[in-house]
Amino acid sequence: MAQVRYLRTEWGMKVTMFSLEYGVSYREIAEAAGVSYNALNLAMGGRRSGESFVGKVDAYIESYKANHKPLQKLPAQMGEV
Repeated sequence: MAQVRYLRTEWGMKVTMFSLEYGVSYREIAEAAGVSYNALNLAMGGRRSGESFVGKVDAYIESYKANHKPLQKLPAQMGEV
């Protein structure tokens, strides 16, 4: 049986790019925002409405970015597409 692969939503891609750029795992993001890892993962894939916690996760991401430097530059930030 073929494995079903769920694509990320626009918000899910934002969280993914943050995770890659700053080296923060999804579990750390979920814990810091007070959300279950499973709920975060489902919302990132569009399989669950994240209305109740998207604001919390976004606030955590913005505060983390304000206090930390990125670990790596991603290709899109270097002008490469």
